[in-house]
Amino acid sequence: MTAFERPDPFVSILNSPPASAVAINVPAIAQSKHSSCNPEGVGIVGNQWRFKLPNAVGAGNCLVLFITHPWSASRVVTITDDRGNAWPSSPSATANPGGAGYQSSCYILPNAAAGVTTITVTIDTVSNISSINQLANTVTVNATGHGLARGQTAIIAGVPVNAYNGAWVVTGVITADSFQYDNPPGGLQASSGGNAMLGVIPFQYSLFEAYNVALAAPLNGSSVSVGQRGPNLSTGSFTPGANDSAGGNLILSYFGLGQIANTNVTTWLAGAKFILVDGDISWTNSQGFPHASQQYLQPTAAAVNPSMVSSGDSGNFYNGISIALRGAPGIGTPPPAGIRINKVISLTTNRPPASWRVQFPCSGNLLVCAANEPNVCNITRISDTMGNAWVVQSLDSATPQIWYATGSSSGTALVMTVSIQGAPQHVTLVLYDISGAAANAFGASAGLTAQNVSGLTQLQHCPDITPTQINGLVIARSVIGIGPVFDSPSPAGAIDDFVRYANQGISGIDLMDNADGASHFYNLGNRALENWTWTFPANPSDAIGAEAIFFMGR
Repeated sequence: MTAFERPDPFVSILNSPPASAVAINVPAIAQSKHSSCNPEGVGIVGNQWRFKLPNAVGAGNCLVLFITHPWSASRVVTITDDRGNAWPSSPSATANPGGAGYQSSCYILPNAAAGVTTITVTIDTVSNISSINQLANTVTVNATGHGLARGQTAIIAGVPVNAYNGAWVVTGVITADSFQYDNPPGGLQASSGGNAMLGVIPFQYSLFEAYNVALAAPLNGSSVSVGQRGPNLSTGSFTPGANDSAGGNLILSYFGLGQIANTNVTTWLAGAKFILVDGDISWTNSQGFPHASQQYLQPTAAAVNPSMVSSGDSGNFYNGISIALRGAPGIGTPPPAGIRINKVISLTTNRPPASWRVQFPCSGNLLVCAANEPNVCNITRISDTMGNAWVVQSLDSATPQIWYATGSSSGTALVMTVSIQGAPQHVTLVLYDISGAAANAFGASAGLTAQNVSGLTQLQHCPDITPTQINGLVIARSVIGIGPVFDSPSPAGAIDDFVRYANQGISGIDLMDNADGASHFYNLGNRALENWTWTFPANPSDAIGAEAIFFMGR
């Protein structure tokens, strides 16, 4: 425990597995998900990012989305989902630099509809392409109200003639409904369909679901900071509205990079009375996107100045947002009993060191780390500061590595050390914090070595796995040469753990999720064989391999 992590009886409630928190009528986090990022200068542009929480959203619960993206005076952010929720058109709080740099915002959706929810974030205009054609090396795109300017990067996606698709610098704007770019491969057939949109970099998100939160006007105070230099960060003091008799206020803080990185963070430290939710220190070459979040249940309204320390960082500038959610006992839906993913964290870097430290704040009794295949990153050992014993399943050097620690000790200060042999390439770790698992949770594993899928759009039986009991969880990871992997239509009900976006896997290396696949499936009522199927675009030359593990619930 550090000086910045003081014990607090209310904090301990939030740091317990969901089953412990359900009995307390105070606002609390049901689940969360935290992305990596395509950093400016090394990643690829994107737009229309689509992602899900690891579990179905509970009816009447509150969703809180923090995002960071480039600032623009004319920026329009649109958030939608597939459950019919009406997301606000304006953020509840925003850290706006008012000039060059990145903008961070918080969007709050109370009284969410129940069910597995896919959220889509779109920046600026997405226009339909009525026609696209090439003369010599110049491509002309007709797309009504495209909103693009000369020198910006345009993403072309979904055009049937695939060579048009990708990210291209706009060389000329003919009218408000047409623009041009250069594409060296000549002789492309005229086509139509698909979309044109702005290519955006960077983009990062942290998504929370909370229960026992007011159905209307849940925001009960906020503070923001812009362009604050590390390591000592704060959003500024504010006093949440009085709500002592209704469970108090749940305070969430988010800190995201405010401009391109120029140094590294070695450790994120939560502020007094707060507990760390996530802290990205995965980048070690001063090119990444460090970010972090924390939470605190304030039982009695009083002035609070949420702060964090980005230890080891003396050159980065950050935006910070803190919000207070107004508690409302008995409102919404607490997490159900049984095995359950509390949190998913994605961490990516383009060149990890031989001894790679990553933070993994957690509260469950089963910890899982799904990684690339050994051919890309040969992980020889994982250890952590809680002394857990990590074990790996991987069929061969071409299939993903799924490491796990069963019957694990957890804590918000847990740090993993990933030992790597050889010269690794860009790597994505998917960290799962799981509660309600059996003391010895491993049940079964299966893998499929890399298969040639050139020209194909899906691969079934990748792999097949049979659960050893009902009440369990399968975590599956796939790796593909080009991709991107879209989703897992089988088993029906599998939940995708990666973010999907326009231009992913087309014009360069995806540094959010490597354009690979990660998914999970709860088998709460049967032990039937699961045929894991992955879908992807038809590339001229591609291969995919996968690994899956079944973990038993209590």
